[in-house]
Amino acid sequence: MAPKTTKCCAVPNCGKTQSFHRLPSDPNIMKEWMKFIFNEDPDRVSKNLVLCSLHFTWTSENSTK
Repeated sequence: MAPKTTKCCAVPNCGKTQSFHRLPSDPNIMKEWMKFIFNEDPDRVSKNLVLCSLHFTWTSENSTK
């Protein structure tokens, strides 16, 4: 049996391990997320990358903070 892995927020130094949001499927919105997370648009992105709920505003889950 493979060991369980714990998901972690992709934002550096966050470390939160619950209430995640997957990357958007829209390429333009995904590009904005990558700029938010990495301060750049990386060449490759893991499809398992997630952000925790701390990085979203209450008014819109399309807005990152």
